[in-house]
Amino acid sequence: METFDLINHVVPPGGVYSVVGITREGRPIPEFTTRLEEAYKIANNFSERGIDAYFALGKLKEKGSRKTENVDSLGAIWLDIDCGGGKADQIEESTGLPKGYANQKEGLKALKKFCATVDLPEPMIVNSGYGLHIYWVFTEAVPTEKWLPIAKRLQQVCATQKFCADPKVFDASRILRVPGTQNHKKDTPKLVRVINPTTARHAPDTIRALLGVDPDEVAIVRKSSGGKVLDALQKVLVENKDYKFSKIISRGDPCFQLQDCLKNRASLSEPRWFNALSVAKFCGDGSKAIHALSKNHPDYDFHAVERKVVGIVGPHSCAEFEKNNPAGCKGCPHKKNKSIKGPYNLGKVVKKAASSPINKFEPYFRGENGGVYKLNEDDAEFVYEHDLYLKKQMWDDEDGFVSVFVFHSPHDGVREFNIPNESLEKRLLLKVLAHNGVVAGLANSAALHEYITRSIQILQTQREAEVMRRQFGWADNFTKFIVGEREITVDGVYHTPASSITRTYAPHFEPKGTLEKWKEVFNLYNREGMEIHAFAALSGFGSTLMELTGQKGAIINLVHQNAGTGKTTVLRMANSICGDPEKLLGSFKDTAVARVNKLGILNSIVNTIDELTNIDGKELSNFAYEISQGKGKEKGSFTANANRKNDTTWRSLTLSTSNSSFWQKLRAEKDLPEGELMRLLEFYVEYTDQNVISTEEGKEMFDHQLNANYGHAIVPFIQYVLANPEGVANEVRNIQSKIDKELRLTSRERNWSAVLAANITAGKIARQLGLIDFDLKRIYIKMAKLIVELRKTTVAPVDNFLSKLAAIINRNLNNMLVVDAGVDQRTSKPKAPLLEPKYGRLVLRYEGDTQRLFIPVDELNKEVTSDGTDYNSFLKDLKERGVYLKSDNKRLSKGMTISTPAQRCAIFDTSHSEFFDISRLVEKAKEDEDREGELPN
Repeated sequence: METFDLINHVVPPGGVYSVVGITREGRPIPEFTTRLEEAYKIANNFSERGIDAYFALGKLKEKGSRKTENVDSLGAIWLDIDCGGGKADQIEESTGLPKGYANQKEGLKALKKFCATVDLPEPMIVNSGYGLHIYWVFTEAVPTEKWLPIAKRLQQVCATQKFCADPKVFDASRILRVPGTQNHKKDTPKLVRVINPTTARHAPDTIRALLGVDPDEVAIVRKSSGGKVLDALQKVLVENKDYKFSKIISRGDPCFQLQDCLKNRASLSEPRWFNALSVAKFCGDGSKAIHALSKNHPDYDFHAVERKVVGIVGPHSCAEFEKNNPAGCKGCPHKKNKSIKGPYNLGKVVKKAASSPINKFEPYFRGENGGVYKLNEDDAEFVYEHDLYLKKQMWDDEDGFVSVFVFHSPHDGVREFNIPNESLEKRLLLKVLAHNGVVAGLANSAALHEYITRSIQILQTQREAEVMRRQFGWADNFTKFIVGEREITVDGVYHTPASSITRTYAPHFEPKGTLEKWKEVFNLYNREGMEIHAFAALSGFGSTLMELTGQKGAIINLVHQNAGTGKTTVLRMANSICGDPEKLLGSFKDTAVARVNKLGILNSIVNTIDELTNIDGKELSNFAYEISQGKGKEKGSFTANANRKNDTTWRSLTLSTSNSSFWQKLRAEKDLPEGELMRLLEFYVEYTDQNVISTEEGKEMFDHQLNANYGHAIVPFIQYVLANPEGVANEVRNIQSKIDKELRLTSRERNWSAVLAANITAGKIARQLGLIDFDLKRIYIKMAKLIVELRKTTVAPVDNFLSKLAAIINRNLNNMLVVDAGVDQRTSKPKAPLLEPKYGRLVLRYEGDTQRLFIPVDELNKEVTSDGTDYNSFLKDLKERGVYLKSDNKRLSKGMTISTPAQRCAIFDTSHSEFFDISRLVEKAKEDEDREGELPN
């Protein structure tokens, strides 16, 4: 005998071994044993008698059958390669390939190439005498239902790679030659021997991965189908199906034959008893039923019954029952039902899962192995092959009631999707279901439609609908944080469906890649020279803490007139904390309304806008105010005399880039843009030194790795804040107080210190959690210097309000009356005007002899507030300086030929030392008027 113990190496121990002898005439002689030594003894005996010896490669459950349904498990996969005998010139019809190779040398050469191509490990090889048997042995026994998909895939791979293996050996009941025996195929016997006795074993999952087999794929073998592998739908149906003997005899339309067998079991003939046992054996309650059919018989013996049923290969048909008892089938209500082949079919039941969300919607229930069924009187109706159930109902302001369903896709995982209740009409519903991967066949589409609508009706009686989220960020009194369709709580992350308002942005927050890969990119900003980049990128964390600063919003703008400084990349880095770096970027093309709407949707999440260079000063001024207000504009209703509901609120940071300074734009637009400047932090970003981040490194990390890894860091960060709300709030306040003290910031710079405090606190938390490794001290020192410079730049000059008054006068020179207040001593009449309004509209009155300037209060108010300047602050400042005297009634037209009534006017003392030289403006206006009267040369 061959010394290599192949059977022990390949066949899992602990079951029944089968050794088969095949004579020269092709007659099989099966033998069964539970002892390995006996198996070899049988094989050796066959060989000595000139009979070819084979062994079954599967561990059998019981003696008597090698069929697939009797195979418990297997310990290897194998190939049979035919060589010689003209096999290379013969075509296998099932594959279209040659049946084998010219000789063993060619076969081994092809095997080596096949293994290299598929990346399969070195196999064990047996020379069968003429061909080759190839084995890859597992580290553990693989159940038959999990082994069959591997074998089937190996068969497909062989055909795809044009490897000429015997296609008939890929089944669990296969037998191959025993090493150490003789191959008697021809007159001169040849020894079957192991020529590559590798003892290497391979994990089943390794082989599955190499062949591309889903680890969860399972095949089902039906006893009545000859061991066929079922498709996915058949698999679900069979796994959930069982047969109960008790149901066959107790149903409203039972099998009369079996009822009679049970009733008369004491005197039952053996043929009829055998008929009844054949049905009972294959039922789920068969272990009890076979004895219930036998106990009252005089010859009853427990072990004899157990032995008797071993040889029964399947349930007997109606014809076999009728043959042994013709009268028993008279009046049978199932005779005309072609689907009932025998009494066994009447016992079908669907196994119900012990617990499932589906079970809450009676009469619907989940099958034990998945799928949706509806319980009927005598049977269970199949509805859908995968788990599908209603999770909750929600209210959306735009879509109305929406039903949230959960779908367990076999390969795409668990997914949730929404069905608006207005789409429950059958045709629309099937379209919505198909869009979300739930495809129903024509036969059960009506059942699926009924299940969906009935589930909704049932849930409506159980609890009220939830309200869908209208915005992201903090929710439910700072106890939850919404990121796309993720609801982050202190103890987990849950799914929350996107509403009609948030669904545009929700997909952009779906995490991708890994947190570790994201860290590698984000921490590039820890390098010296990247402090501004790092601080701005921290806004992705810091924006979520603006809620704790008392401020509603601010802008951080990064400026450089040329590309290549990494301004846009900073915005992408900030976005990557919560979601997609690219798709969350706002654009200069967005409308003003769209920008505000996005602020409201993002709420606490950083808002990024790239390349705002072309925004004009007025639009920028409005946007800066809107950001700091934290609420969108009130809008009237089209259908009622009322305002529409306004939920557009936010507390966040806006991170932007531009090629020119926002400060310059604002100052060009307004004389006093201080309010806007206090809502804006603007930093000039210089070129990044190649020694800090090279072009190659930046391209790989920022353009590739960042785009493949994002959206993870926000979860641990927010969960920390939720777990420590008071501690984080105190930290923000303490850091802001320290900043105000160290940098000597006042209440007018509260937005600046809030932004700095939010980002630095966020950086400390992120560092503590291991999300970043930034040197926060270095970053703070850099930002503190920049804040001090900003403070100097944006301090309002002492003559700002005087400059504004001068600008108002200059704009209205053509509408000014210049006249002395006294009378002409000769005529005792008012003096003639030195300058009159050119276009008839009187706005200013200046009296040269008293040096008083009069401006109507309503005109002055309109001029002062046109750019957002506060009117009361304007007058208060000028009064404190002694420039503004009071407001009183004055007839502006006094001294003119026309007469106008007195008006409420603000009176200014132009003789004040801080006042500008108004006489020069009067002279300029007089010169302009004189020139207009000149004739051209």
